[in-house]
Amino acid sequence: MSFGSISWETHTTLAIAMNRIGGKSNTGEGGEKPERYKDGQPHDYNMRSAIKQVASARFGVNSAYLANADDLQIKIAQGAKPGEGGELPGHKVTVEIAETRKSTPGVGLISPPPHHDIYSIEDLSQLIYDLRHSNPNARISVKLVSEAGVGIVASGVVKGKADHITISGHDGGTGASSWTGIKHAGLPWELGIAETHQVLTMNNLRSRVILQVDGQIRTGRDVMVAALLGSDEFGMSTAPLIALGCTMMRKCHLNTCPVGIATQDPVLRAKFSGKPEYVVNYMFMVAEEVRYFLAKLGLRTLQEAIGRVDLLYANPNPINKKSTKLQFANLLRNAKKMYPNHSIEGGTVKQIIELNQLEKEIIAKAEKVLNQEIEKIDVIGFTIKNVDRAFGTRLSYMVSHKFGEQGLPNGRSIRIELKGHAGQSFGAFLAHGISLYLEGDANDYVGKGLSGGKLVIYPPRSAKFKSEDNAIIGNVALYGATSGVAYIRGLGGERFAVRNSGALAVIEGVGDHGCEYMTGGYVIILGSIGKNFAAAMSGGLAYVYNGDDKADKMMNTGTIDLDEPTAKDFSWLKEQIKIFVRETGSVLGKNILDHWQSEHMKFIKVFPKDYKAVLSEQAIEKAREVESKQLEKQRESAQSLALAKDEEDNVVDDQSIIPRARSLSMDMQISIEPIRRKKNQHRRRKISKNVRREDYEGFEEEEDVQDAIEALNDVDDDDKSDAAYSDFDDTFIEKDSVNDIENLYLPKSFKKPESLDKLRGFVKYRRQKVIYRPVDQRLNDWNEITDYNAVRSNIRKQAARCMDCGVAFCQGYSGCPLGNIIPKWCDYVYRKNWRQALEHLLQTNNFPEFTGRVCPAPCEAACCLAISSPAVTIKNIECAIIDYAFLEGWIVAQKPTVCTGKRVAIIGSGPAGMAAAAQLNKVGHTVVVYERKNRIGGLLRYGIPTMKLDKVVIDRRVKLMEEEGVKFLTNTEIGKDVSAELLIKENDAVLICTGSTIPRDLPIENRDAKGICFAMDFLEKSQRRLAGDNISWEGLDAKDKRVIILGGGDTATDCIATCIRLGAKSINAFELMSRPPNERASNNPWPEWPTIFRTDYGHDEYQKKAGIEVRFQFVNKERRMIEIDGTEKTYQCDLCILAMGFVGPEKMVIDQLNLVTDERWNIQTNDKYNTKLKNVFAAGDCRRGQSLVVWAIHEGRQAARHVDNYLEGKTTLAGPGGVVLAPINR
Repeated sequence: MSFGSISWETHTTLAIAMNRIGGKSNTGEGGEKPERYKDGQPHDYNMRSAIKQVASARFGVNSAYLANADDLQIKIAQGAKPGEGGELPGHKVTVEIAETRKSTPGVGLISPPPHHDIYSIEDLSQLIYDLRHSNPNARISVKLVSEAGVGIVASGVVKGKADHITISGHDGGTGASSWTGIKHAGLPWELGIAETHQVLTMNNLRSRVILQVDGQIRTGRDVMVAALLGSDEFGMSTAPLIALGCTMMRKCHLNTCPVGIATQDPVLRAKFSGKPEYVVNYMFMVAEEVRYFLAKLGLRTLQEAIGRVDLLYANPNPINKKSTKLQFANLLRNAKKMYPNHSIEGGTVKQIIELNQLEKEIIAKAEKVLNQEIEKIDVIGFTIKNVDRAFGTRLSYMVSHKFGEQGLPNGRSIRIELKGHAGQSFGAFLAHGISLYLEGDANDYVGKGLSGGKLVIYPPRSAKFKSEDNAIIGNVALYGATSGVAYIRGLGGERFAVRNSGALAVIEGVGDHGCEYMTGGYVIILGSIGKNFAAAMSGGLAYVYNGDDKADKMMNTGTIDLDEPTAKDFSWLKEQIKIFVRETGSVLGKNILDHWQSEHMKFIKVFPKDYKAVLSEQAIEKAREVESKQLEKQRESAQSLALAKDEEDNVVDDQSIIPRARSLSMDMQISIEPIRRKKNQHRRRKISKNVRREDYEGFEEEEDVQDAIEALNDVDDDDKSDAAYSDFDDTFIEKDSVNDIENLYLPKSFKKPESLDKLRGFVKYRRQKVIYRPVDQRLNDWNEITDYNAVRSNIRKQAARCMDCGVAFCQGYSGCPLGNIIPKWCDYVYRKNWRQALEHLLQTNNFPEFTGRVCPAPCEAACCLAISSPAVTIKNIECAIIDYAFLEGWIVAQKPTVCTGKRVAIIGSGPAGMAAAAQLNKVGHTVVVYERKNRIGGLLRYGIPTMKLDKVVIDRRVKLMEEEGVKFLTNTEIGKDVSAELLIKENDAVLICTGSTIPRDLPIENRDAKGICFAMDFLEKSQRRLAGDNISWEGLDAKDKRVIILGGGDTATDCIATCIRLGAKSINAFELMSRPPNERASNNPWPEWPTIFRTDYGHDEYQKKAGIEVRFQFVNKERRMIEIDGTEKTYQCDLCILAMGFVGPEKMVIDQLNLVTDERWNIQTNDKYNTKLKNVFAAGDCRRGQSLVVWAIHEGRQAARHVDNYLEGKTTLAGPGGVVLAPINR
């Protein structure tokens, strides 16, 4: 993983962790900042990556980079994107990444698909030779993709003197690739490593090379399988990133990683919270699992396991039966038994590459400069031959290893003059301070990876031929050069300066594909060029002499502009050509200089479009800064004038001195003309008289996108004509709606609607904090506390904060029990597609108007955004969708189309019973719901006060269900009014949804005194009296009383709020638990429900009314109840409310049916909600214990599914998450 695909913090953390445990981290193909491999770093915080990668783009590859490596890895291909190079989008190329990769900030970077210096196995051998001399102490590794035939390729790689081979599987992730690369991957690593091990053993090459495998290796079992198939080492990436906080967002390519891992956004990087210890712990766990398997197989070391395929066998009972058809014979062929005389212990035979004699002699002469005994040395009189390859590379290694990336310091230099025919890679990775002068010619790869050195190549002085007509160097010169200069008198071969990123080159002519993929530096060409010049060039500048007027026809203009050089460019060009002529004696260059007045206009400036755009943006930004400074000076001057005037006449009028900018004319803003709205832009919603204000509040400006399209299609020609003729209708703005001149209504034609950013919405927009009405307002009524105007008017912006996670924990087990498809409907709300949002919401939730009001929202606690920022307001969005649907009239009764003739009785009309009834009614069963209270709703009706859930909302849903065919019987208690046995006889199935209704008591002295009650009794009386029932308080009225509430949960909060509205004199709430922390504790990690200190609506209300905190915490952290002498305190109390939770369901029905209960007194069922009686089912709190409304709805839905399956032998009702599952085995 490169620095670029992942952040600096992540990359360095991985390096520190691996250095601690003796492992190795890989730089990836993005290079490494020099500060990371500097000497003197603490061992436990060493940021150096031991493996330095050399990929096709050669990003950041210079002599110092190579000299500071333990392994040098040639990346031929990657399993996740074989055949493609990396692709880093421009928004990820920050200043520091551009500095590391020697490119331009903001300009996207593409790695060439192949290495342009590798077109055969011999070319690969040459690169291995070059890298061996660039760092003689490093292992040379080659990364291959797992594909059919990789074993044959690996054999050639070993014969090319590689020490190490990595086989990369198709599962590897990538943060720097296009979707095409991600989707078209290689083969599983198991196939590649098995073939490679077998083929190398067969050719007796296995002992020369160490094999490594990677591609989603995560566990100790994966490591063992890889070892048994023949791997010596194991690469991991995704799993360590998960240990550092990766949530598998699948957004690596978008630069929007919310945990700061796969992003370069400084705001998001600040959210990175990973530590090296996390990776170290993970690696130790993997190692422990490996030890377990080794012991189980009777092996003492991992080396003993390598190649032991006899210990592997195919699973005879796979989950997917199709897997039994796979043939594993070739995969599990034991190479050691087939070739017993061939060693399979990797790395025991060393690959040796000797330094040539010429460079040995040169190094001996240059040692005085390296030891800083002398400042300069000129080495002359040596002849070079074409067998002297990679000349200057070993010397550059010595310079870089000692002095770093800056090369020879303090003006020191080494000048080497040679004659003859240089071999391949002449001057490869040449370090700063070294100059090579060659009188003769050179083969391919001249100046490869040039790192600050100087190359001068010219033909023999005695030559009679024209240098501009003859080749002097081979192909692929200056490949990946990062700095330095090259003066070449003569023609270059193909792909000259490919991927040049910083060097200056002057040459008399080049072949095809010159300056391909160039990202920096300067190239001056004084003669002809070949075809496809500047293909994919994204940075740097090239100046081409167009003497024959054909140069522009030879260029690939897809990414470049052809401009005329400026006067500044011409001045610089002339100076460079003078230096070129002086260094090489070029006749062509001299002729251009001699006729400069006429010849200089023939130069074409090749300017990459991306580079030009970035420079233009920088210029604009610089101009803005200058303008801003000027405005600031003017403002300061104006303020000083104002102060002076104030001293004169004591009149301050800032606005008269500093005029305020206006986006529209003042005349438009104060126009008294009638303002009319476009018909086809602002249709008036027709609201029913029965709709309350709170039903449409905040939705005034909302319009469903599907409705808008339909309305647009319905406009006839006359309407279009009218709309075209006039922008305004006859509707005046009401006077009282205008409070300020700047708040005047502007016609939509002049308004600029806010363009919401979904991609970065979670960064740009804050979570809405104001969701309740002001305390002063709501204290005086029983209306719902939610400020619907504030919530709904901001709902699309809140929906834009949803990140559309790759793995959405909000809808998983740790989040919403219903499996709500949250990212989907958040996206639809953002897009104003309310009907689609409703469709996806109703797939999983029968009653979103309930959960959207009273659910504590475990989905928000599990929201991926909640790791480092406030979560998405999922609950509010859910409520807005269903409320908008009711407002638009989309929610209508849908009667079942079939009738099965089966009768189902449901005991209890709480959320579980109602959900089950709704589901069973859909499939045509006759459903009767029995409720012992006088109204339907159970806990929703009397356990939750009206200010949290208006009972109109419940009545609306009950009426809808009755219209659909569900029958509700109130004031009917099963077990008392109707026996449970009779209910079973008269129905095909019975579902018990009685809830957990026995409250937890406090059996202490004087418990039976008057004025002590359970919370449910108190809340029920208050709700019934509010609904108009003629019942007495029986001494439980809180008015003018001193109230004490025992308990700290939601019910206690509801009691606080109810007592306030009833006029209690004082309220104190006592909690058993100690005060939780303000943020998650270390033992309470995401995505668990956060145990943190919360202040709910009731607490705020009492704080506002009484000015003091209503809650007290008494217990120490150990939770041991120890009475401390002298700490007694008396609280005056007229009414004591016990809100300490519930212990289980009531026993009447359970005893009559002789049902089995668990240790918590809940009804015991199997996983299909069956009790011991085959036609009696249980769901909700009576089955699982005291829980949330959302869990009750989930239980009711799933129980209904099993009831339907019991009655019909099959079911089409949805499982968790709205998914219709495969048939249930009876």
